Amino acid sequence: MLLSEGNDCIYIEELYGFNNQGDIKGAGTQLLKFASEKSIEKGYKGKLQLKMSGSFPFYYKNNFRITKNTADSNIKNAAIDYITRNGESINKLWLPYWSTPIVELDETSASHMLRGIRDINNSKSKVLYSKQLPIKNRLRNADIDFCDLGSDFVIQIIDKDKSTNSCLAYIEGKIKNKNLITNGAIKSNWCYDQEPRIIKELKEAYKIAQEYFTT
Repeated sequence: MLLSEGNDCIYIEELYGFNNQGDIKGAGTQLLKFASEKSIEKGYKGKLQLKMSGSFPFYYKNNFRITKNTADSNIKNAAIDYITRNGESINKLWLPYWSTPIVELDETSASHMLRGIRDINNSKSKVLYSKQLPIKNRLRNADIDFCDLGSDFVIQIIDKDKSTNSCLAYIEGKIKNKNLITNGAIKSNWCYDQEPRIIKELKEAYKIAQEYFTT
């Protein structure tokens, strides 16, 4: 393991674990905890940063999130959130032109990790409902998914039958006092934001998510 000091955290340059056969298999939770403890010793309150490699769900389960100064950080975190909860391949939602992300463990999430608490298990992220949607002259089996990202949220429509590029469209916003606040802008990487059925579905999903989140 190779660590270096950043401006306000410890940056993990290299982090590898080994299985019983001596093969590299990626970072283990105990190594992450060790690094976070070193961060506390250096006065960084357990905070860590690293370039995510290998299993995205592994780091997500250990409370690492894509940094907010990263372009499209909400939808990227939502992509990892969904595939982690549903056991999908990262290729289902991670777009080919997205680079390998820098992720961070903040002070609160570090404290949780050191105590064995996984933030994803305490979030309100869930598939709100599944249905068939008539889009572009064919029926698509879709998940309408709500991602609770702490201070932010994403509602996304996932094409369940596609193995890649399967997020059709989404809306995002802020969570304030248990209210979901959005400007209503619908976004899509594949021009589905102009589809009337997509627009209608996301508006309906937003109402359902608001009711679900406040109960």
